[in-house]
Amino acid sequence: MAEIWDPNDKWHIYTKQRIQAFVKRVFSETPASIHRRVVNIGSGDNNYGLEKDSILNIDIAINKLKRLPNGVLSDCHAVPVRDGEAEVIICVGSVINYCDAFILIEEFSRLLKNGGTLILEFECSKSWELMFSRSFNKNSALIRTFYNNDTEMIWVYSQPFIENALKVNGFVVREATPFHLISPLVYKITRSSDFASKLAKLDPFATRIPILRTITSNVILLCEKNT
Repeated sequence: MAEIWDPNDKWHIYTKQRIQAFVKRVFSETPASIHRRVVNIGSGDNNYGLEKDSILNIDIAINKLKRLPNGVLSDCHAVPVRDGEAEVIICVGSVINYCDAFILIEEFSRLLKNGGTLILEFECSKSWELMFSRSFNKNSALIRTFYNNDTEMIWVYSQPFIENALKVNGFVVREATPFHLISPLVYKITRSSDFASKLAKLDPFATRIPILRTITSNVILLCEKNT
């Protein structure tokens, strides 16, 4: 893949902006001392605005890793880092949707020290895009969707399923931020991701309406390991 965040793919550029803003805010609110041992799982070639030298970048795409320092070619289900070495794990860009979510969350728990921070973003099964399909609101489902103006197959997960897997592995969810709330409904009607992405700017208003807040394409979770 030449571009993970293709500038012509307005939907996923908005996704990147929301992720980057969330990561930046979390790091601005935490002591600088914890920034020394950050593991970016499924990093591609993106450090989300953080200091490049402070991050260990994990991916299977070797050409992407060449653009960042501290790159490790590895399957993210089995990262070659010792138990409890990480102070922060970042796993965003829907990386978990290409993986076995439960095994990956177990790996997060192994890597993080007690009290460590996990920033996890994923695509949900309870989305307007999947309304009236067999996949809607399932714990896990393999679906066909769009990406970089093409189609692909990914796993989607329900938010309760992910949060339960986190709980089982010793995590406490401190914050959950949904986005792409209205835009999936517009996409379902128009089949135009570029047009639908324009409605993503309504997310701040949609999050104030309880029923709309629960039907979302993407969620970012801020978690703490507490075992």
